Amino acid sequence: MSAKPKTAPAHPPFVVMVKAAITSLKEKTGSSIPAIFKYLTNNYTGVDKKILSTQLKKLVASGKLVKVKASYKLGDALVSSSNTDCASSPSPCCEDYLKLTRKGYFIY
Repeated sequence: MSAKPKTAPAHPPFVVMVKAAITSLKEKTGSSIPAIFKYLTNNYTGVDKKILSTQLKKLVASGKLVKVKASYKLGDALVSSSNTDCASSPSPCCEDYLKLTRKGYFIY
């Protein structure tokens, strides 16, 4: 009997998926596990609730998420990386945004 080779999951890493879920839910007090799970099942395939809770615990331990009561918020590691994306990427859209904000125009 030979073991079957592992197949790659049909979804991106949990860090990326959870970050997308929390930022799109936009809840002030953080997002609960059922809310995150509902978002992930609507947008990705092959997400298991047991694996999600395990990954959330790992993300809290690494500092990428902060647990507030029964909800999760983005930690400093993920918040600081998302704020510098525009400044560090050379895309023309971000360059136009930075030029306008330097000139004193505020884009809402």
